Amino acid sequence: MTSSVKSLPETLILAVNPDGSYRMLASDGRKFDTTFCHGKDDLLPGNKLKEFKFEQRVGCKNIRGYGLGYVAYTDHGVRRTYPVPMEVADVR
Repeated sequence: MTSSVKSLPETLILAVNPDGSYRMLASDGRKFDTTFCHGKDDLLPGNKLKEFKFEQRVGCKNIRGYGLGYVAYTDHGVRRTYPVPMEVADVR
């Protein structure tokens, strides 16, 4: 992996924005919106990413390529849905 690869553990998907970007909650409590360079993925509010590795590009995060991507928590191959805490829920 190169030094341009960033990693965020335990990242919760709070919401899918109307433009296809995601509202996320990092494990340190930071909320942020992000767009994937390849476009919308199939993440849902409540999915939690155990590991999220990306390269930050202008206006988007690249998650495709060697050492990039995410690992979501699953039960029997189906992504788990965690409760989104009310105090951080997106109320757009």
